[in-house]
Amino acid sequence: MSTETKVGIFVTFVLIIIAWASLKLGKWDLGGEEGYRLYADFDTASFIEPRSAVLFSGIEVGKVLRTELVGGKGRVWMRIEPGVEIPENAIIWQRLQGFVGVKYLEIALNREEPPGRPLRDGEAIRDARLSPIDSASENLDAVTRNVEQLTESLNETFSQEKGGRALNETLINLNKLTLTLMKTLEGRDRQIETIMKSLETFSTNMSEFSTENRKIFEESVARLPDLSRRIDAMTAELQRMTERVARLLDANVENLDETARSARESSEELHRTLSAVAEMTERIEAGEGTIGRLLYDDETVDLLHDTMRGVNEFVQRARTLRAYFRVRSEYLQATGDAKSYFSLRLQPRPDKFYLLELLDSPAGGPLRERTTHSTLLDADGEPISEYTQIEEVTTDSLRFSFQFGKRLGPFTLRGGLIESSGGLGIDYEPWGDTLVFSLEGFDFGAATNPHLKATTRLRLFQHIDLVAGADDFINRELSDLGDVDFFVGAGIFFEDRDLSALLGLAPLATLSSQ
Repeated sequence: MSTETKVGIFVTFVLIIIAWASLKLGKWDLGGEEGYRLYADFDTASFIEPRSAVLFSGIEVGKVLRTELVGGKGRVWMRIEPGVEIPENAIIWQRLQGFVGVKYLEIALNREEPPGRPLRDGEAIRDARLSPIDSASENLDAVTRNVEQLTESLNETFSQEKGGRALNETLINLNKLTLTLMKTLEGRDRQIETIMKSLETFSTNMSEFSTENRKIFEESVARLPDLSRRIDAMTAELQRMTERVARLLDANVENLDETARSARESSEELHRTLSAVAEMTERIEAGEGTIGRLLYDDETVDLLHDTMRGVNEFVQRARTLRAYFRVRSEYLQATGDAKSYFSLRLQPRPDKFYLLELLDSPAGGPLRERTTHSTLLDADGEPISEYTQIEEVTTDSLRFSFQFGKRLGPFTLRGGLIESSGGLGIDYEPWGDTLVFSLEGFDFGAATNPHLKATTRLRLFQHIDLVAGADDFINRELSDLGDVDFFVGAGIFFEDRDLSALLGLAPLATLSSQ
């Protein structure tokens, strides 16, 4: 098979993969969107935009599709990722991103009862609740209305005509009660005298009725004077109490008037305060002042929302940035040399990464033949003889790579600089990072065939890698043996979270310096 045929097959294979990746990443979806749809009805769906995140227990599991008005409520449709089960008795909340920004939805389990059956496509999450800020705003409106009602009641009660008339009527009733008590006490002495006379008559009749019971009646009559004295004492004490009540009422008439005036003044002051608050609220709602423009000016609100959305997205990306280090060495069987690799992998998302790699090969790169055709000319410019010079050359021993990678299911496409020359690569990961099969090609501009390298990597104990494969296997002139250069090697792999945090804060430091 000729070199051109090999290169054509490889390029065709890469183009097929790139075309498939473009369909996968672009807007052309041959298989339709994955997952299932749910909806929830809120009292208000303001600031909930399509593509807003849907979280379940703090993990993003879907996106908002659209919002619509149904029965006076805001219905929010969302798409949930396949494999994620939402119980029918789950609770969905509206949350705010940042201080002022668009909302996102968060689903939580109902801790007061066991989880229900999983919801199916097109069903609703019944328990939909607003964000705490919206609830607080409604409560504040209710409190304001209650204060206004209380103010109106106080104004009616303590106004100049109604309040004074009610207070005068109260004092008149107290005076009438005092007079009634005094008249009652004055007539009590005559009633006691009448009772005593009746008792004397009754005693005489009883003595005549039976001599046996006379002693009992005599004892009862003997107790009557003591009872009379006690009644007199009680009457005197009641009279003194009535006099004290009258003096107390007379002394507090001025205090009652002062209290009424203070209450009326407080009511007027409260009314003025509420009027000022209402005027300020109207100005804010009209878009006047800094706060009014900030809250009700559409252009300012849109600009602020766009800014906060950008800041939130930037901070989220900085928080999700991961930095991984890998150091490995490969022993080349045909040449007896070793290659050492130092790699830094920056991964902003699980399906996207940037790879920076420094390679040190003590013996240089693979041996290559360089052919030079020369012609000797005489003094007149006529050719005398031709000769061909063939020499073996090696590439530089210190090289670097900078690649961009995109993961599509079990496949990962890579492209960029590979060992200081342009190249492409593909990885197949059937079981994640545990086992990886890689094929990469580079150095397409060399005099010989392109440099192809096949690698198999096995990860042990989470931080140890074992590698094996074949290097430059379509060029046979690698050594005196003329064999494919097989290699084996090992390395270590770890994540540096401190470096991830520093890299995430670096753009913020650049912006602050500007």
